[in-house]
Amino acid sequence: LDIDTGADILTASVSHSKELPRGVQPLLTPDDCNLAEEISKSSIEVQHALKERYGITDMSRVAADPWSVHLASEADVALTEPEDPSMPPRRLV
Repeated sequence: LDIDTGADILTASVSHSKELPRGVQPLLTPDDCNLAEEISKSSIEVQHALKERYGITDMSRVAADPWSVHLASEADVALTEPEDPSMPPRRLV
């Protein structure tokens, strides 16, 4: 049983669905953004790039801005395309 609704999720049926265009991504939650920031800041590759490009070594001074996540160009859209076309598009988080 679903705790919030009391519905039996094992026997429930889908009442509505909508096919979205390829590349459309769900909204990001605050937890998604916090996790993405944590992963980015702990990445050796990101740390190296920040040090080399900007001289930043203190990761406590780095923040990830979720407002900038969008597909602004065809090159951005291409980043979401999976290597295997039978798989769903990648999510940019």
